[in-house]
Amino acid sequence: GRKIAEWLRARHPGVSITIAARDQARARKFADDLGNADATPIDLSRAGLGLEGRRFSIVIAAFKDHAHRSFRFAQDRGVPYIALSEAAFEIAPLVAMHTHRPETPLALIGHMHGGLPAMIVLALSRRFASLDSITLGAVFDPDDPLPPGAEQDMARIMKAGPPPLALVDGLWHWLRPEAMQPIRRTGWEDAPAEAVGLTDTLGLWAPTGARSVRLDMAVAPTAPGANGKPGHEVMIEITGQAQDSVITRRWMVTDPDGNVAFGAKGLVLAAERLLGLDGKPAAGAGLYFVETLLDAERVLAELPK
Repeated sequence: GRKIAEWLRARHPGVSITIAARDQARARKFADDLGNADATPIDLSRAGLGLEGRRFSIVIAAFKDHAHRSFRFAQDRGVPYIALSEAAFEIAPLVAMHTHRPETPLALIGHMHGGLPAMIVLALSRRFASLDSITLGAVFDPDDPLPPGAEQDMARIMKAGPPPLALVDGLWHWLRPEAMQPIRRTGWEDAPAEAVGLTDTLGLWAPTGARSVRLDMAVAPTAPGANGKPGHEVMIEITGQAQDSVITRRWMVTDPDGNVAFGAKGLVLAAERLLGLDGKPAAGAGLYFVETLLDAERVLAELPK
C-alpha cells in the first residue's frame, strides 16, 4: 500500500489520498510525508467502515478483507474497487457480489506484482501466431522479502487453500508437489520454486488460448539493484508458433528497486485507467482483470528499458 501511494503521488501530485491503516501513528506520519494526504482508522466489522460522510473516488484494498465489506462500501458509493489479495480460488464471493450490482467497476488484480508481468507477457505474446505454453517465474532475493501484508496473503494461499491452479495441456489442474519445477535463470543456477495459484493463470489463458499456463515463485540471490540493494527478477518463457515453426523464447525482467516497487507500478496504472487519469475517459461499469483493463503496449511504454 505504501509504494502504491508513493508512486500515485509522484505521478499525480494533485490527487488527494487517504491512508486507512491499523497503525494510525505510522499512517499519519506517512500521510504527512506524502503530502496532500490524510490518515483515518477503519472498522471492518461495520458496513460503512466507520467512514460515514467521507467521499472517495476509488477504493484500493491492499489487504485481505475476509468479509468483503470494503467492496460493499465501494458499491454503496458507486466507485471503482481494486482487489489485490484474492487468489484464483478466492474470487467467487466478489464475483457474486458484482453480478447482483454490476454498476460498480471491480478490478480483480490478485496477480503477481499487480499484473505487471502478465501485461508484459501479453505484449510479447503478439509476436507469436499461436501459443502453446506460458511460464512466469518470480525470483525474490532473501534480502528483499514481500511486505508483511503480502507475506500473510501468500502464507494463507499456500497453506489454507487448495494446491496451486495451473493449466496443463489444455486442462485445469490442482498441481501436486511432484509437479513443482525450478525456475530457469539465464547466467544463474536454476532456483528451486513452488507453483502459485494466483489470477495470472486465468488472466493469461483467456486472451491467449495457450494450452499450458503456470506461475512459479522462488527465493534466491539476485543481481544487485539500486544503491546496492537487492533487485528483483521475473522470468518469462513462451512457446508457440512463429515463422512456420514452434519456438521457445525466454526473457528476464528486472526491477532494481525490488519486488514491492515493481508491483506498485502496475497497480497505479490500473487505478489511473479506472479513474481516467491517463487522459482517456474513466473505465465504465464492469468486471475487470488487469488484462482487460490495460493496454499491453502502453504498459510496456511506461516501463524503463
